[in-house]
Amino acid sequence: MTNLSLASARAVPSESGTSLSGVPKPDYYLHSEGVVVSPQSCTIMTILGSCVSVCLWDEATGAGGMNHFLLPHQIGRENRAGRFGSSAITLLIEKLEAIGCRRRDLRGKVFGGARIHAALAADNTDLGRRNVDVATAVLESEHILIVGQDVGGDHGRKVLFRTCDGAAWVRQIGDGANGTR
Repeated sequence: MTNLSLASARAVPSESGTSLSGVPKPDYYLHSEGVVVSPQSCTIMTILGSCVSVCLWDEATGAGGMNHFLLPHQIGRENRAGRFGSSAITLLIEKLEAIGCRRRDLRGKVFGGARIHAALAADNTDLGRRNVDVATAVLESEHILIVGQDVGGDHGRKVLFRTCDGAAWVRQIGDGANGTR
């Protein structure tokens, strides 16, 4: 994998290939607060609860990338761009433009935003929903078409995203996944 841009040290290479089920094995595992972009095909995996990942790809160039953010907006003076949706999405877009993507050719998918803590279900602090809302708002303000999403619910997700064509595989995990508790 040459020319891969790890916008943070929060992505770890893994063994690539294809599993017996036909789902690709990830080339990279993306940790929270991370951003990965690539001008060539690679598969990125992450695990999400209330966090959100925005996946973008350029249909014209085959380049793409993914982020994984924890909170919708910056809190206080903390300045960690990958941590907050409002800046993590902008960072992803900027990194894609730096490798030759044009904003008008980008397409997006949004994943995550679960309400995984029962204690939060009774009040208005649904962090997952707020994360999804900021992702949608930023992409709409940047005029990036959202062509797919798997958001909300009461379960985490394992997400694999292929950068060259926007293909994604999602598996529910944790309590509440597949109807089990």
